[in-house]
Amino acid sequence: RDGMPGKLNAAESLNEKSGAEATLYNGARAEFVPTQAGWNFRDHVLLHWQEAGHTLHDRESEQDLQCTLALSTQPGEDGNPHPTMDVIATLTRYEWDSVKQELPGSKQRTYMGKAWARVSLQWSLRLQWHVKPDGSVVLSGQTRKGMPRTDAGTTGIYVVSDPLPHLLNVHRICQWWDNHPANLGVVRNDVAAPLAVATTKVFERIALTLAPEGNRHCRGLRINERGDFEIELGE
Repeated sequence: RDGMPGKLNAAESLNEKSGAEATLYNGARAEFVPTQAGWNFRDHVLLHWQEAGHTLHDRESEQDLQCTLALSTQPGEDGNPHPTMDVIATLTRYEWDSVKQELPGSKQRTYMGKAWARVSLQWSLRLQWHVKPDGSVVLSGQTRKGMPRTDAGTTGIYVVSDPLPHLLNVHRICQWWDNHPANLGVVRNDVAAPLAVATTKVFERIALTLAPEGNRHCRGLRINERGDFEIELGE
């Protein structure tokens, strides 16, 4: 914490990065790794440390940032199945503080209790490819951003009016989440919008290659069991 010297307990801390051999000190960055249905990303850090003084604090801070991309076939608003890409991002922050206090006239410390708090944030983006009656392909997007989910509590005689604001600044975490380089707005505007333009051109080129006379157009799209797009041409 700012202005509070502490000693890190490396044995109780961890640093997990998908697609990388991360340690607490090597600065490795997480990467997207392929799965059977798409790709996963995870950046998970847990730090355990101790702040010593008249009152001894054993502290733990955890942040878990995850993102999944999954390709599947899902029904659209028209009730028909469509090739679909779901992008789901979640952020979880967790803090706890265990307190021991020196007894008067003694160097022994007595356990006073523990407080903990957690906040979870999530947003999602669903992209679906649709074939229009004229044979052109369009990409639609539906976004959803959930409200912060929080919980907190205390044990022992830990004295605090509300452990959640005492341990976590939820407003600041939400601001960081909204301004993160991979926030919902950036993904929607800088990734989904160009993807819509690019895939439309790709399907147009495929249809032209398979039917150079121009008498066949895209009539359907699907994702096969290998996760590949299949295009159906018709008059």
